[in-house]
Amino acid sequence: MDKVYIRVAVVHFFFCMIIRFGWSLALAFTFLFLSIFNDFFFPLFVAFVAFDIIASIIESVKLFFHMRRVKNREYPLEEDENGEPKLYYDPENPRSIRGRMWEKELREKVSNDSTLEECVAAFEEMCEDIKDELAARQESGEEAWEDESDLLFFEVGTFHLTGDGFSISLSRQYPDGEGEYFQLCMEMIFDPNKENYRLFESTNSDRVKGDFFEHVRASKAYAYGMAHHCREVKIFLTQT
Repeated sequence: MDKVYIRVAVVHFFFCMIIRFGWSLALAFTFLFLSIFNDFFFPLFVAFVAFDIIASIIESVKLFFHMRRVKNREYPLEEDENGEPKLYYDPENPRSIRGRMWEKELREKVSNDSTLEECVAAFEEMCEDIKDELAARQESGEEAWEDESDLLFFEVGTFHLTGDGFSISLSRQYPDGEGEYFQLCMEMIFDPNKENYRLFESTNSDRVKGDFFEHVRASKAYAYGMAHHCREVKIFLTQT
């Protein structure tokens, strides 16, 4: 599957380089032409080409890691050909019960009309049972994968090829007992624009110093979300 993601990322790289950041490439070749008459313009040519390449690489890497993050993921509210809800986890796995209970709890507290503040508060309340565990793990320097503990994720970004627009995402991950993980995810979706396009973050509770939810509330993405209307809230359970 990673080979497919790499191919998509490579295509996205050339798309960004030629189309999205094509203006910088056009300026670069303009300066290259002018450098024939004056050497002053050659460094400008190099600078704009470098910008085009670096910016395109950054966007492609962002897309690649986002696709890996959401691999095999669909939203359970969609229906299959028989009209039954699609499930992207094994419901026969007894450990799925935890995630299904959390999903039900969040759905009772959060709707598309909820504010970002209400969504984060509801997710934090759902995670009260592991706050002491997260703090202890930070002090010891251990990471979740070492003892198969729960892990929290905070992810922010605009991913055009996924069709979601700008999203602020919180996830709780826990082992499924089969070498992989269940993830209970809550995504707050906003209409994409030039302001939120610059916002990007992907971190987890083992990488955050101090309280995880204080980090979330202190982020630029949270400040943005508090000042803008949330278009949709998605809550779903998935399995890696």
